[in-house]
Amino acid sequence: MFKKLMISYIVMLLLPILVASYVYRDVVQIIEDEAQQSNMNALLQTRDMLDMRFSEIQSIANQLAIHPSVTSLLSYSPFQQGDRDYIHVYQSFSQLPKFSLTNQFVDNYYVYFRNSDISLSANGVYANLQELHSTVFSHVEESEFDNMMTTRHLSPTLFNLMSRKDPNKISIVYVQTFPYYSKSGGGNVAVLFNHAKIQQLLRQTKIGDRGLAFIMDEHGTMVTAAYGKQVDDFLAEAGSEALVKLRQLSDDQDYIVSEVTSNEARWTYVSIVPRSAVLDKVNYIKRITLIILLSIMIVGLLVAFVLSYQNSKPLSDLIRRFRLLLKPDQLTFKSGSEFEFLNQTLLQLSHDREKLTQELYSYRPIMVSTLFRRLLEGVSDYEETVRLLNHCEIKVEQGGIQVIIVSIQKLDYLVYQDWLSEIDEAKLVVKQIYRQTITESQLYIYEPDSTKLVVILFGREVARSAFQGQLRTTAQVLMRHIGGKFHTLFAIGDHYADIRNGHDSYKEACIALDSSSFSGGHWIAYRDLPVRNTSFIFPIETEVRLVRLVKSGDVEGVKKITEQLRHDHFVNQYLTAAGAEQLIQVMKAAIQRGVGALSNDELQQTLDEMNGAQHFEGVVHGIHALAAIMYFAQQKQKGAEKREINERLRLYLQENYADDSLSIAKAAEAFDMSESSFYLFYKEHTGMTFASSVEKLRIKAACSLLQDETKQGERRTIKEVAAMVGYSNEQTFRRAFKKVIGCLPVDYRSDADGFK
Repeated sequence: MFKKLMISYIVMLLLPILVASYVYRDVVQIIEDEAQQSNMNALLQTRDMLDMRFSEIQSIANQLAIHPSVTSLLSYSPFQQGDRDYIHVYQSFSQLPKFSLTNQFVDNYYVYFRNSDISLSANGVYANLQELHSTVFSHVEESEFDNMMTTRHLSPTLFNLMSRKDPNKISIVYVQTFPYYSKSGGGNVAVLFNHAKIQQLLRQTKIGDRGLAFIMDEHGTMVTAAYGKQVDDFLAEAGSEALVKLRQLSDDQDYIVSEVTSNEARWTYVSIVPRSAVLDKVNYIKRITLIILLSIMIVGLLVAFVLSYQNSKPLSDLIRRFRLLLKPDQLTFKSGSEFEFLNQTLLQLSHDREKLTQELYSYRPIMVSTLFRRLLEGVSDYEETVRLLNHCEIKVEQGGIQVIIVSIQKLDYLVYQDWLSEIDEAKLVVKQIYRQTITESQLYIYEPDSTKLVVILFGREVARSAFQGQLRTTAQVLMRHIGGKFHTLFAIGDHYADIRNGHDSYKEACIALDSSSFSGGHWIAYRDLPVRNTSFIFPIETEVRLVRLVKSGDVEGVKKITEQLRHDHFVNQYLTAAGAEQLIQVMKAAIQRGVGALSNDELQQTLDEMNGAQHFEGVVHGIHALAAIMYFAQQKQKGAEKREINERLRLYLQENYADDSLSIAKAAEAFDMSESSFYLFYKEHTGMTFASSVEKLRIKAACSLLQDETKQGERRTIKEVAAMVGYSNEQTFRRAFKKVIGCLPVDYRSDADGFK
């Protein structure tokens, strides 16, 4: 009986054991592949970022090599103490650009002139090479530093300068000889990398606490490295030689190694992760599974032993002993409950087995997302990926493929606490509407991050124009549902007949999404984007003119320049995101230098808002606001100045109108002007000529004198009144009086008396 029971029990357990072992093997392989691919993707991102920055640094070196301030110093010989020409060096230094504003990977640059032995940098001038070495590169051997700065390099060269005393102190320098046409070279341009930024970027690779990531040059020398907190002794001691040692141990399966090579800097990016660190969770599940299987085996042995041993006893006694064995605290039970107890126990064991199977299959969503990401990134074997998708019960329909990226971002001006939950609800709405409206083709949706959805469309319908129109209609429906609180963008790549080109459609959708900041709509198709360019046009003449117009408050002139910049960069050509970012930073720096010294509270607030803008339109809006503020400030200042000048002119005429020698020449001399300038100046501020103002003021005073009596009670004669108001000739006074009042002085006096 024991043998029969054990055979039945083993046969019953054999199937789940085989299934569990098969699933475990597949899960281990997938997780290892995912770990290696994840590390490879992180290294590719690091390489691409550094290659892009390296390309920018090459561009910086080229700009410095042909900069007029640099080429103007090539012919100078060594300077002596008190040399007057030394002022030209500082003039050139002040005109050199500060590239660290746009490229955080640039720590500094140094331009060395072989003839004069001087060096220029972004923050200072060095009289000779020894001063530069002692100030900046003191940790480097002097001979090694001199060889780097004085040797003519036929092609741009990267130097990895490591301190002999402190190996952690590293300087990575890009060196280029200029000018290009010179056989001997007039000097070298050296651009110093920000080593901390490179290490920070390298630490983003997924090495965990026990891995190692490093960069080595073409000679196999380590450039820099990032170690995990608990890196094992082999990786910590071997460093960059760990790659060579692991290559020699071809059968060694203890480490997962990923490496990529850069063509720009000729660097190799390597990550090494212990396989055991990647499989910790899987090994944990394996241990739990083995414990459960062992427990089940032990329970089965005990059950078989008890059943066979108690074969001659009544069934109730057998069940009672079995119950006491498993639950000794329950000593009594109702009659007829023995089979119920046995049934419940077996059901619990079955449930434990099903729970284990469910835990193993809980990795399915991760596997599916990983496989689709591989399919879209185009870095995995296509046939193997499709086979694994079929294994996950996802049939990929042949005939065509197209990718749409839906980006759902919170609007900046809306601040509320529940936006994270609401963005999840918005993503559910997107998934539901796509699945309800797109029924002609096979559709799959997965989330690369918390704010994006990737919609993958399979089938022959994706190439038809009616289907493309349906996609745009679906986007409009979604905008009506979720457009109130979120900034929603639909970036779409082209459709391809072969699903092997799915990664091309995905990359095109990513490019369209990157270009969304310069688009006014919510539907961005890759095929509608103009040709993209990485370089921008912002000459020094345009910068000076823009700053001058902003300071003068010429709003219309500022609008013309910014509109021309928009036309040059987003109509004639289309900047990449990196190029647009660099243009934005240069415009911010130019306005800050030109207007920052004039700032008051209102102006400083507008400057801060402009500096905080992330897009071209925001910066342009800030520049227009600054010009408007300057315009109103100048108008206010002009009004105050005009009132002050009018008051000075009024006081001057009030004090001097009775002087018969008063003339425009005399008044011009009093205001330190020429006669013609004073004439225009007076008319601009009063709206009258100087002679008319004097004449009216004199006649007004004469009117009062004609009516007044002296202390003796007598009236003044016309001649006396004329003399008192500045007329030396009575006839001239009479003509002027009649011209202004309309009658002669005698008639005016008689009319005034009659009125009284």
